[in-house]
Parts: sequence; structure tokens; C-alpha cells
Amino acid sequence: MEQLKSIYLPQFTIGEDAFDHFQCEMVKYGKKLFVIHGERAWKAAKDYVVPAIEKAGLAMLGELLYGHDATHENVKKICENPRAKEADMLLAVGGGKCLDTVKLAADHLGKPVFTVPTIASNCAPITKISIMYHEDGSFCDIPRLHHVPAHCFIDPRIILAAPIKYFRAGIGDAMAKNVESEWSAKAGEPLDYGSELGITAGKLCFYPFLKEGKKALKDAEIREPYVITVYGTPAEESVSGKIRMIQNGCTFEELDENYRYTFIDAPPLNLVSDGEKIGSLCDGALLVVRAGETPKAMVRNSIRQLERAGCPVVGIALSRAKGAANGYYHKYGNYYGKSYYGKGYGYYGKHGYYGYGTEQK
Repeated sequence: MEQLKSIYLPQFTIGEDAFDHFQCEMVKYGKKLFVIHGERAWKAAKDYVVPAIEKAGLAMLGELLYGHDATHENVKKICENPRAKEADMLLAVGGGKCLDTVKLAADHLGKPVFTVPTIASNCAPITKISIMYHEDGSFCDIPRLHHVPAHCFIDPRIILAAPIKYFRAGIGDAMAKNVESEWSAKAGEPLDYGSELGITAGKLCFYPFLKEGKKALKDAEIREPYVITVYGTPAEESVSGKIRMIQNGCTFEELDENYRYTFIDAPPLNLVSDGEKIGSLCDGALLVVRAGETPKAMVRNSIRQLERAGCPVVGIALSRAKGAANGYYHKYGNYYGKSYYGKGYGYYGKHGYYGYGTEQK
């Protein structure tokens, strides 16, 4: 007797109004919803997701950070969470590892799972497997799930707001699926209807990407934030030991993730240690020197500080040169004087700008 097989095809809604379909797709499973997400993903998506949940008349029991990797330990934590147990369904918001973690947890709990991908780099939002890793980041296994996600909701605004590298990876991933399935077929691997359908779908993705992929990347790059300038307030060490810029409220890693170029307007090197510490995390430094007032010895010392921090000097900008209007750095008087470094500094104290004085050597 031929073995009975079940084929589960993914269901998805795509468009800027995709979340308006929460009600028609979710209420059939109940009213209580528990959201599990990635950290950056939730920041990008929550302003779209939460209002849509409220509009759909669903009860959001809360939200939970899934962890930082797709591990069985994180799956266990979700399964033991009281709100996950109480919920009628789970909503996973994030990248591939987040979605794979939540899918497996939902499978263990016997609950439907809905997905909201925030990057385009993978196929996790619609697959019937979860790729799991050990705590050390090494590969663990690939559990096969009982069902594909109940529904996937794709808002292009969220996808396009992510760093371009994920969009580029997604194109590569989709094109690779076609090559992978073709080679599997040629190797003599038995193909059922679902596999044949997958090969066809792979071709439907592969050739349009060959034709339109380059233009799609170019269009996406236009949307990507290009440059951000962060004013260098006194730096502090975060819990993880990474420097956090107080004013901007994010780590250097997050700036690097979301912007192509980041310019840090750092404090002077010879007055406080912040500049050297910030320089240790930068790819290069543009040293600003006040014409006619900054001693040469101070310039040499500043360069040595940056070299010691592993930050090469890519250039020197001469400010307040003859004929220039009142310069840029007059604003530092309040910023580094009264506001942060206490009274008495003025424009870095009685010694003048940068604390260098007016004596030339």
C-alpha cells in the first residue's frame, strides 16, 4: 500500500496593508496572541504590528525577546513561559533564527504560529523546518515540524528599512534554491509533488532575479541610510563592555549595522580620555586643528594617542584659518564645559580652545 503523504503549502500576504489581514487570518484560532521577537526586529516592526493587533480585536498577552540564537534552550524557555502556554497562537517577528526558534516552540506547544519577517535574507517565515544551533553557535540539527506557519505577513516597508546586506543575501538565497533543487533532481533523488512544485517555484524566482536583481538592489540602496553624524558625548561602558553613545542611545555595532558611514564628532584628545576610547572603535580619524593656536606638540601627541588606539589619522582639518568666520567649535563651550565637565572649563578652560592655549611652539 502506498504511503500517504501530506503536502503543506505556505500562505502569505504581502503589501503595506498586510497587517490589516490579521483579523481574518487569526481569529479562527482564538483571540489571545503572544508576540515573540528579535531585539532590532521589534524596534523596526512594533509601530506597525501593535496597532494592527489592536485593530484586529486580538488580545496581546505581551511580548518576549526570543534570545539571540536558534537554540533548543531558547525553545524550552518559550515553552515554559506562562503567557506562551495561555496564548491561542504565537506571532514571531524577526529574522530567520528568531522565526525558527518560535516555530519549533509552537510545534512543541501544539499552537499555530504566524510570522512577520523583518529581513529578506532567508526562507524561515514559510518553511516546515527549523535550523537549530548549539549555545556556542555551532550547527545542531534540523527538526521537521508538523505544519508550516499558519500565515506569513510581509510589509515591504519593514523589509526595505533593514540593512541592504540582508536584501542582497535574500536574493542569493532564493537563487540558490533553484540550483539546489535542480542538482537534487539530477542526482536521482526521488521527487514528490511538493518537490517538483519547489523546483518550479525556484525557476520562477531565479530568472526574474537575473533580469531585475541588479536594479532591485540599486533601488533598495537609495532607501538605505547613508550617513549619520553622532555628536560625541562622554562615553560610558555598557553592561556588555561595549561603548555606548549616550546621546544617540545605540552601540557602535548598531551604527555599523544600519549606516554605511558614521561620523563621530568626538571630544578633544588631550583633555579627556573619551576621544582615544572612541578612536579605538573607529576605522580612521580626521584630526581638527585650530590655526595659529594649537601647539605642534599637542598635534603630535594627539596623533600618537590615535595610533596607540589603533585608529589611523586619515587627514587633518585646519579650522579658524585666517579669513574664516567664527568657527564650528564655539558650541563646545556649553557642551563640554558647564554641561559635562563642570564649571571652570569654559571653552575647555582658561587655556582656550581644546585646552591648548595660545602659545605656539
